[in-house]
Amino acid sequence: PELRAARARRAEAEAGVDAARAAWVPDVALYAQLLHQTLTPIVGRQLWTGGVRVSWTAWDFGRRALAVEAARARRRAADAALARTGEELE
Repeated sequence: PELRAARARRAEAEAGVDAARAAWVPDVALYAQLLHQTLTPIVGRQLWTGGVRVSWTAWDFGRRALAVEAARARRRAADAALARTGEELE
Protein backbone atom coordinates (compact mmCIF):
# COMPACT_ATOMS: atom_id res chain seq x y z
CA PRO A 1 0.00 0.00 0.00
CA GLU A 2 2.85 2.43 0.75
CA LEU A 3 4.43 1.87 -2.64
CA ARG A 4 1.06 2.30 -4.36
CA ALA A 5 0.49 5.58 -2.49
CA ALA A 6 3.98 6.81 -3.43
CA ARG A 7 3.30 5.99 -7.07
CA ALA A 8 -0.01 7.83 -6.90
CA ARG A 9 1.71 10.91 -5.43
CA ARG A 10 4.30 10.73 -8.23
CA ALA A 11 1.52 10.53 -10.87
CA GLU A 12 -0.23 13.48 -9.21
CA ALA A 13 2.99 15.49 -9.31
CA GLU A 14 3.45 14.65 -13.00
CA ALA A 15 -0.10 15.83 -13.70
CA GLY A 16 0.75 19.05 -11.87
CA VAL A 17 3.69 19.63 -14.24
CA ASP A 18 1.42 19.07 -17.23
CA ALA A 19 -1.17 21.47 -15.82
CA ALA A 20 1.46 24.16 -15.17
CA ARG A 21 2.86 23.79 -18.68
CA ALA A 22 -0.67 24.10 -20.12
CA ALA A 23 -0.70 27.75 -18.99
CA TRP A 24 1.64 28.47 -21.94
CA VAL A 25 -0.99 27.32 -24.48
CA PRO A 26 -3.23 30.06 -25.90
CA ASP A 27 -7.01 29.91 -25.44
CA VAL A 28 -8.96 29.55 -28.69
CA ALA A 29 -12.73 29.90 -28.94
CA LEU A 30 -15.11 29.73 -31.88
CA TYR A 31 -18.47 31.43 -31.79
CA ALA A 32 -21.52 31.77 -34.01
CA GLN A 33 -24.80 33.61 -33.63
CA LEU A 34 -28.03 33.71 -35.62
CA LEU A 35 -30.39 36.63 -35.03
CA HIS A 36 -33.89 36.53 -36.45
CA GLN A 37 -35.58 39.94 -36.52
CA THR A 38 -38.86 41.27 -37.86
CA LEU A 39 -38.79 44.89 -36.62
CA THR A 40 -37.34 46.62 -39.68
CA PRO A 41 -37.38 45.66 -43.36
CA ILE A 42 -34.12 47.59 -44.02
CA VAL A 43 -32.03 44.84 -42.50
CA GLY A 44 -32.49 41.22 -43.50
CA ARG A 45 -34.63 38.92 -41.42
CA GLN A 46 -31.72 36.71 -40.43
CA LEU A 47 -28.36 38.07 -39.39
CA TRP A 48 -25.40 35.73 -38.97
CA THR A 49 -22.21 36.48 -37.10
CA GLY A 50 -19.30 34.28 -36.25
CA GLY A 51 -15.65 34.35 -35.49
CA VAL A 52 -12.64 33.13 -33.65
CA ARG A 53 -11.25 34.49 -30.40
CA VAL A 54 -7.63 33.83 -29.42
CA SER A 55 -6.12 35.02 -26.16
CA TRP A 56 -2.65 34.49 -24.80
CA THR A 57 -0.77 36.17 -21.99
CA ALA A 58 2.41 37.52 -23.52
CA TRP A 59 3.95 38.89 -20.31
CA ASP A 60 3.21 37.66 -16.81
CA PHE A 61 6.47 38.66 -15.10
CA GLY A 62 7.58 35.02 -14.80
CA ARG A 63 4.49 33.64 -13.05
CA ARG A 64 4.02 30.72 -15.47
CA ALA A 65 7.73 29.85 -15.51
CA LEU A 66 7.81 29.81 -11.71
CA ALA A 67 4.68 27.66 -11.57
CA VAL A 68 6.27 25.13 -13.94
CA GLU A 69 9.50 25.09 -11.92
CA ALA A 70 7.56 24.62 -8.66
CA ALA A 71 5.62 21.72 -10.19
CA ARG A 72 8.87 20.15 -11.38
CA ALA A 73 10.30 20.50 -7.86
CA ARG A 74 7.23 18.72 -6.46
CA ARG A 75 7.75 15.97 -9.05
CA ARG A 76 11.41 15.60 -8.04
CA ALA A 77 10.35 15.33 -4.38
CA ALA A 78 7.76 12.69 -5.29
CA ASP A 79 10.42 10.79 -7.27
CA ALA A 80 12.74 10.84 -4.26
CA ALA A 81 9.95 9.69 -1.93
CA LEU A 82 9.07 6.88 -4.33
CA ALA A 83 12.70 5.78 -4.47
CA ARG A 84 12.97 5.84 -0.65
CA THR A 85 9.76 3.86 -0.29
CA GLY A 86 11.02 1.28 -2.79
CA GLU A 87 14.32 0.95 -0.92
CA GLU A 88 12.59 0.60 2.44
CA LEU A 89 10.38 -2.20 1.15
CA GLU A 90 13.26 -4.20 -0.34
